[in-house]
Amino acid sequence: MTTATKTISRILACLPLIALLVLSGCASKPSDNDSAEIGKAEVSPGTAANTPVPEKEILIQTAQKTQAEKTEIIAETDSPETPAISDTENGKDSAAENADSAEPEQTALSAEAEPVETQKSGSLETRAVNLSTLLSTVRKTDESVLKDAHTGSPDSIRRAVESLSKQEGNYTQEEIDILVSMTAFMNYAWKTETVSWSVPQSEETDYTAIVDSVRRGLYDTNGGSGDFFRQVLPSLILCSSSPQTNYYDDAMFMLNLAVKDNPDSVIANYLLGLLYRRTGDVDNSFLYIKKAYEGSATTFEIQYEYCRLLMEKKQFSEAYNLALQLLRKKNTADILKLCAESAFNAGNMDTAEQYVAQILLAEPENIAYIMMRAQILFSRGEYLKASSLLDVYAKTDRTGLDYLLLRARVQIQWNKNNNAAAATMQTALSLYPENTDVLLLAAELAVETDTRIGGFDAATLIERVLEKDSSNLKALQLKVNRAVQNSNWEEAFASSQIISERIEKEDSEYMSISLTHATICLNLGMISEADTIINELYGSYPDNEDVQLAYINLLIATGKKAQALSLINSLLQGAQNATAAKKRSILFYQRSRLQPDATEELNDLRSSLIANPRNQDTLFALYRYYFARLDYRKAQYYLKQLIALDSGNSEYLRLNAELDQHL
Repeated sequence: MTTATKTISRILACLPLIALLVLSGCASKPSDNDSAEIGKAEVSPGTAANTPVPEKEILIQTAQKTQAEKTEIIAETDSPETPAISDTENGKDSAAENADSAEPEQTALSAEAEPVETQKSGSLETRAVNLSTLLSTVRKTDESVLKDAHTGSPDSIRRAVESLSKQEGNYTQEEIDILVSMTAFMNYAWKTETVSWSVPQSEETDYTAIVDSVRRGLYDTNGGSGDFFRQVLPSLILCSSSPQTNYYDDAMFMLNLAVKDNPDSVIANYLLGLLYRRTGDVDNSFLYIKKAYEGSATTFEIQYEYCRLLMEKKQFSEAYNLALQLLRKKNTADILKLCAESAFNAGNMDTAEQYVAQILLAEPENIAYIMMRAQILFSRGEYLKASSLLDVYAKTDRTGLDYLLLRARVQIQWNKNNNAAAATMQTALSLYPENTDVLLLAAELAVETDTRIGGFDAATLIERVLEKDSSNLKALQLKVNRAVQNSNWEEAFASSQIISERIEKEDSEYMSISLTHATICLNLGMISEADTIINELYGSYPDNEDVQLAYINLLIATGKKAQALSLINSLLQGAQNATAAKKRSILFYQRSRLQPDATEELNDLRSSLIANPRNQDTLFALYRYYFARLDYRKAQYYLKQLIALDSGNSEYLRLNAELDQHL
């Protein structure tokens, strides 16, 4: 307890006694000598010199003077240690008994004075109430400062410092300790913030010793857990790049204590989030950094850590929006990379390329961003440029996961070299046998080529993915595609049903997945379900070519051939330009199915093949047309074209072997 506080306590302890003396004096009549002395003491203005002043007024004035002196002392004392006035029964005997029986240091000051029903202006009772109210206000201010200091965000620290600032610089030691702690928070945790105040000189304390340890890159284990600042200050070392890890257990214990007692503390939640990230616990790190972000969403350091964690949690769109806010504050390589990676993973390729270009301009040998640019170019269909960048990347790394995956995709999409792609994926499987992306691409290639990749068939590769994640949509889609390829409609329906129940309308693949499911339903004779899906899609996307063709298939399946023929003819009239060749090919093929005359059927099939010589549906229809008429040579001619386009198709190979027997 400070000297000033002790002085106040002693004065307040005497207050009830003074009030008792006043009341006693009023109750008993003074002697003549006393009256004479009192009469000489003071003459009020406008009163004859020989007129005695009323005794009660003199006593009140004396009490007021004493009270004013006490108020002055209190005004000079601004310490959170100031006790509160204890409630009294109108300042009567119970207070006097407490004053007699207790030490001055033990006198408690109540936070709120008890209401007084009848008060006389200037009375001791009124002054006692005013004094209690004043001390109550001082205490509330102190609590507010401490709360802001414990919150520890840049804004709350500035509020606390402003409340503590004094023109005379007359700080208590406790106030200096709070200033030391808050200044350390700003200097080590919130490094981008400006410290616009100075800390008064004082003796070395536990707090200054802890801060000095942090400055030297050491965790102070001697601080103890006595208060919030001792719990939190040592962990400021987490804001540096110190390689030490031997303090993690101590820091975890202390920071959890701090957060338990101060759940809304920005600084404590932030440091605990950093600690969990250091230990590899991303989920808990995200939990506490998010709590700090909610308490101080504009603090740069918190935004940066939260953005990195959003990336790890695959919340890429939110991460990109936050990265943009960071970039407006600080245009650095790290922030540019956050913008590039978040935009890329969110699928904003054009936006990502702008940031990648800036990064490569500053770091032309950065192979990670050379790879990212190659992936962006591939996503646009610029395969030649993507391939050139892959060659640049390969000079440094020919076994990287991203390199092997992208190289295989280029070989499939651009080079049309499935054998080369299979060899690339075999290497990838040997190096990354449990990687889901490798297994999925190998399975996709195995489904398309109907061959083994790295010794595994498509079904095995798909099942290896589903064993790790039974709900993997990509694996389920491949399983559906493989079943459709083999005309195994029941198996296809089982997996397609799972996908259809989970896919959302907002998903980019919703339309293609729904159309595949409708096609399966049509082949299983589930006309009603197919009708619901296709009509819904046709109502929403009437100009989409895939939806139009599915609608034609539905019309044919439901016997509405005239309506289907009318729609086909209408669509053919609008597909006369060169870019619509594939669409014309499909429409002619569909019309051939509706022709009652064999000659008209053949004419439509030939028109379809002229528009697109690689239309596999048309080639297979021509094979069947000539096979039905026993023209095996022409039938084999079209079947061999199919085999050239899909050399791994076992069904085509089987049919060709049968034709050989007829020739």
